[in-house]
Amino acid sequence: MNQQPVPVGSLPAGGVGRPLQGDAASDIGVELGARQTVAWLREQLHRFEAARRPACNERMSTGWEPLDRLLPAGGVTRGSLVEWLSAAPGCGAGTLALGMARQACREGRPLVVVERRGEPRQGGWYPPAFCGQGILLEQTILVRAGDRGEELWALEQVLRTEGVGAVLCWAEGFGQRALRRLQLATEVGGGLCLLLRPASVRTEPCWGRLRLLVEPLSMSDGSASAAEMWVNVRRLRVRVMHVHGGAGGQQVDLEIDETGSVRVVSPLAGRAASHKRRRA
Repeated sequence: MNQQPVPVGSLPAGGVGRPLQGDAASDIGVELGARQTVAWLREQLHRFEAARRPACNERMSTGWEPLDRLLPAGGVTRGSLVEWLSAAPGCGAGTLALGMARQACREGRPLVVVERRGEPRQGGWYPPAFCGQGILLEQTILVRAGDRGEELWALEQVLRTEGVGAVLCWAEGFGQRALRRLQLATEVGGGLCLLLRPASVRTEPCWGRLRLLVEPLSMSDGSASAAEMWVNVRRLRVRVMHVHGGAGGQQVDLEIDETGSVRVVSPLAGRAASHKRRRA
């Protein structure tokens, strides 16, 4: 693969929260091919002190208190594959997933974003959205794979690498066997695997520990389109479709404002909006 590096982000590899030193400094702020990036990432992460590597069963917040309250353990455990299913473009699944990534990457752990080169997808790598959710670009690694096979390979290799906080991917076309491999790799590395997938896969078996469906409230009550909801505030419903150690079925209604802040929808506000639509 003959790929030229371009500015993207960097990884604090000389220790948690400290800049790269020596020869590694020349690699700051580059986007590399999948195999180059994985090799470089492993080399840097070997410098982390073992004591700073999280235990695979360590519980952490989802980054959103309303979601924590839905889950049996009050959050998620490291070493988990989490599926975010999106019922409509721009419904908020990506925003919520970034909040979870931010939580997983505290204490200087890197976030690795894996995407397929040359295939634009809804969401995808968009630095302002990452910054808006408190993601530090200097702790973010972008891996652009050439095809689906390389994308899956990169995901599996990075997930197996200890010290990674979270791996984020807009996953399309992955079969059950591939998803099982990703869950096993996630358990080995101890980070979080966050997969954004279309809602059409909701009836397929879930190999991860958590599957969440995000849909606009308008789609839940059939009264308006997703585009009509995206003015200043997006209102959405998050359903727990599958959770390890629980029955699932819980849900919460949230709203995301233009700053990216998330809060629970007031029942009174929801009823008022519904009444207004009926009168119209």
